[in-house]
Amino acid sequence: MTPPAKRRPGLLRPLIVREGARYTCFGDGMCCSDLHALGPVSREERKRLAIVHPGVTGYDGLANAHVLATRPDGTCAFLDDEALCALHEPMGGMLKPKSCHRFPLGVTATPSGGRVILEHRCSCINVGVGAPLTVERAEPQLTVGVRIRPSHAVEKLRVDRRLVSFATYLKHEAPLLEGLEGRAPLEQVLDREPFGPLAGLTWAEVGERLAIGGGDSRFHDAMRIVAALLRDRFAGEPFGRDRRDDPDHLGPYARRWAAGFARAQARSKPRPVRDVYAAWMADHVWSLFWTPHASLDQVRKDLATRYVLARDLERRLRRKGLRADVAAAEAVLITDLAGTSERWHAVVHRMR
Repeated sequence: MTPPAKRRPGLLRPLIVREGARYTCFGDGMCCSDLHALGPVSREERKRLAIVHPGVTGYDGLANAHVLATRPDGTCAFLDDEALCALHEPMGGMLKPKSCHRFPLGVTATPSGGRVILEHRCSCINVGVGAPLTVERAEPQLTVGVRIRPSHAVEKLRVDRRLVSFATYLKHEAPLLEGLEGRAPLEQVLDREPFGPLAGLTWAEVGERLAIGGGDSRFHDAMRIVAALLRDRFAGEPFGRDRRDDPDHLGPYARRWAAGFARAQARSKPRPVRDVYAAWMADHVWSLFWTPHASLDQVRKDLATRYVLARDLERRLRRKGLRADVAAAEAVLITDLAGTSERWHAVVHRMR
């Protein structure tokens, strides 16, 4: 008797790009910083980099991988004074780690093929209008060596409390993505109340938990800002007086990404604020990165909640003189960073 063939959790072919996805690297340089771990860096890549710059890589326990080291200011050691990568051109870019080469793209393996995903931790995506993303453009950037490696894989997932097939899930996802691509108010498209009840937790307690501990990175700066917004809203603790003459702070909190957004504003024309938020939401849904800790229903509640926080941030940033769409883009960066944390994942999991 022939044993049954092993089922694969997801396919990488064909590559599928979300309709409406756009991306161009404008060289703002913001992503080459401690907004996230700069890696992983493979053993072979570490060997090559050690010839150029000994000690430029190290092990990151949180990321559980070897990553590029950063300067005391949190930027990559290979980022030059013009916010350009010193590894991008030499030797045809052979020295540049593949994780840097791929970012901000990734691939989620699904039963229908590999979804090309965009991560919104970069002003090049959030500010201005990039070129339409196509499979032909994405594939070379995604290829590691001779093949494409998945960032994530799914087979079955939850719409609400039900574990359903991928084909069934698509019937629920399609109208949501179509709504985000349309012109209806985003609150109407998401169709969920923000800050709904949490299992065994209050929103004031969420603000306290997000503020606990933390390090000295841009990622932790974003966590502190979101925590302060929640404490201001639910615990009666004022966000903090703004330093109006200091562009590098929002209230008492650092904006160490301010220079990147200043470059982005100078190189771009205004775009509708709704487009900034809708693209972020659509790419978040499309990525399926949320599947280990949430259902699609919880994702809608999560986005409805973070959208309110982002609009709050946008208003505060506009008072500092940022163009409306750039203020929205920075608000997306901050709330998206907080949303990648394990602490926020636990909050989404508690959304009833």
